[in-house]
Amino acid sequence: MLSGSKLLRVLLIVIILACSGCDDAQNRRELAAYDDSMLSNEEVEVLIEAGMNVSQIGALLVKEGVIADAEIFRYYTTNRGFAARLQAGLYKFNKGMSVVSATAMIVDGDVYIPRYVFSLPEGSNIRQIAIAAERQGFCSEEEFLMAVEHSTLRSAEPGVMFPLEGYLYPATYTWSWNLTAEELLEEFYSEAIWRYEAYEVPEDHPLSFKEIIILASLLEKESQYDNEREVVAGVFLNRLKLGMPLQSCATVNYILPEFKDVLTYDDIAIDSPYNTYIIDGLPIGPISSPGDLAIRAVLYPAETDYLFFVVSEDGTHIFSRTYEEHEAAAAWLGG
Repeated sequence: MLSGSKLLRVLLIVIILACSGCDDAQNRRELAAYDDSMLSNEEVEVLIEAGMNVSQIGALLVKEGVIADAEIFRYYTTNRGFAARLQAGLYKFNKGMSVVSATAMIVDGDVYIPRYVFSLPEGSNIRQIAIAAERQGFCSEEEFLMAVEHSTLRSAEPGVMFPLEGYLYPATYTWSWNLTAEELLEEFYSEAIWRYEAYEVPEDHPLSFKEIIILASLLEKESQYDNEREVVAGVFLNRLKLGMPLQSCATVNYILPEFKDVLTYDDIAIDSPYNTYIIDGLPIGPISSPGDLAIRAVLYPAETDYLFFVVSEDGTHIFSRTYEEHEAAAAWLGG
């Protein structure tokens, strides 16, 4: 029994032989054009440039292992009237294709559009984005940080570590070309500004939009669960209203050379405009890239009288109204 693909090739051969009035040499060239016996799963990218003629294209396809015979390609495309319809572009072929299959792709303009994807998660800070840029194959970590340092996209007051922190929007980006570090910054920043301009701050909200972004950047680091974000935002806003320090461990970790699960007394005593253990109010600037859920949680926080929270092993929080309740919750978790 013949397989479906082999039976199809046999039928094609029979049809060609029956309908062709050509000599034996022409028949052999026709049959050879349909030969896909060497077809491979291995793929290869081939750029057919504008202005290339049939012979040049055939030679290129042979060189890249797409087809076996440039003369068969020239004969087939010319004899069938395809020569003037071959389209330039970047193609992804399988090696060992038949001339017929390869020609069909080029005539149809079935070009390959490469996808360069950058995943920028919510809560990423500049240093983490730089590491991601290298890991995802766009540029080195050092190149990205250098581009950040020299960027003129955004200015900030003295003391801010990275003016672009908080203004590189977290999302999954897709392009058809590989971007430089500078181009990545422009894409991320433009997306942030476009999205930020769409938000409407409630008239009675106590924070400016700049401050909302800062608080949302803390929220990304402090809250992992969607159903807690509004409550955590409410706690922070309650503390700001009462003039209590935010005491966010995330703001201290932002200024440390390496992340720490448990901060020391020396850590929380570091003199920095980001250290919310020693400063009043918000840190001087954002500490991460906030996403939509975090921003909306700050815009529309839960109405609560909680002033404290402590994180449990699974990442959820226990909320308290008084310091005594907070101490009891911390002792219970620790013991």
